[in-house]
Amino acid sequence: RVLLALTEAGMDREQAYRKVQTHALQAWDGQTPFRPKIESDPEITALLPPDRLNDLFDPSYFVRHVDASFQRLAR
Repeated sequence: RVLLALTEAGMDREQAYRKVQTHALQAWDGQTPFRPKIESDPEITALLPPDRLNDLFDPSYFVRHVDASFQRLAR
């Protein structure tokens, strides 16, 4: 979601990919969680203000279809 938001905000896709990938790999290695890495990157925060980052990291986005999924399973 962050990658797409960056490209929509005007960052070159390859640059956005490198930024997100770098932060994701560092988070994967356990250095720092992903969101704080994103929030500490001035190139990212110049394009994505705090309210937009809150939207991008809102967990309700990821579970928005859970009720429908369980209804399908119950059939």
